[in-house]
Amino acid sequence: MPGRGREQTRRPRRPAPPPEIVEKAVPHLSSRELLAWRGVLEVQTAILPALEAELRQSVGLTLSEFDVLYQLWRTPEKQRRMVDLARAVLVTPGGITRIVARLEERGLVRRDSAAGRQAVLTRLTPGGEREIAAAMDVHFDGVRRMFIQYVDRADIDRVIGLWARIREASSDSHHPVDPSQPET
Repeated sequence: MPGRGREQTRRPRRPAPPPEIVEKAVPHLSSRELLAWRGVLEVQTAILPALEAELRQSVGLTLSEFDVLYQLWRTPEKQRRMVDLARAVLVTPGGITRIVARLEERGLVRRDSAAGRQAVLTRLTPGGEREIAAAMDVHFDGVRRMFIQYVDRADIDRVIGLWARIREASSDSHHPVDPSQPET
């Protein structure tokens, strides 16, 4: 008999792939539309923590701190008003104050205010310029590995156009309501 006297080795069974989850019907969205929306959330949830972990390990910055330094670096004067910086980094004024305070303690930025003026300017210091240069190498390498390499050149142009249309429509339709004023 074949195999007699020899131990037969069994290959471990591969686990069955998880069943494909079919989206249930939801109000206002088709299942394909819901998959597109969920994809945005899932990709963001997968990539952002990994990018932050790399930044923290390599240069000791959070993504928000990186973004503050980057937003300052990309302006010709290497400075921005705090309110504009908060908008650019997509955080609240209180949030930007805390982030900038941490960076200021490390000597990476400096806040300046002129007497009689309410606006406070945040400036990138020479140390901040060195820090953002090192951080950009880490961060944008990660962006390429985790995102860009999976997107075709033509898709990049489509994604840029898509985000621009969504931003434009969002800003046009976003009219904050003042709760103290009656609706007309």
